[in-house]
Amino acid sequence: FMKKHLGEEFAGMVVGMKNDALLVELHRYPVVGVLNFKDISDSHYSFMPKMMVVLGDKKGEIYHLADEIKVFINRVDDDIYLGLAKE
Repeated sequence: FMKKHLGEEFAGMVVGMKNDALLVELHRYPVVGVLNFKDISDSHYSFMPKMMVVLGDKKGEIYHLADEIKVFINRVDDDIYLGLAKE
């Protein structure tokens, strides 16, 4: 049902981290989407598993579990793929 929301922005919370992505649960709908680091164009991101943070190398961005972020629905197939919304 999320295909009809392509391009829409949503508030969400970081609920998981992987080597190449953040997992974001949307507040409006009970779904978790994937925010791939390669889809965030402003920096190179690295997952630091011992500290459970994701670091961006250009602007010093830091993402922690339970951080609130704004995302948009980028693509929907077997999973929901997100993009980072402009603040």
